[in-house]
Amino acid sequence: MSENKFDDAISRLAKIAESGSEYEKAVANYNLGFAYNSKNDIGNAIKAFRKALDANALPQVQHDSLMFN
Repeated sequence: MSENKFDDAISRLAKIAESGSEYEKAVANYNLGFAYNSKNDIGNAIKAFRKALDANALPQVQHDSLMFN
């Protein structure tokens, strides 16, 4: 995926992560983490993953994946 597509995905996901239900915010941050990671932006990836976990709204499989991988 090109750099521009990651930037576009990050922009769109960031908007979703600011509004919506707790579940929607958690899923958006979960995916934001992967988008940042794909750009080697580890600091922002960790922040996004932490927000996804802190929302305590992810399905158990995704929650466990972030916690233990």
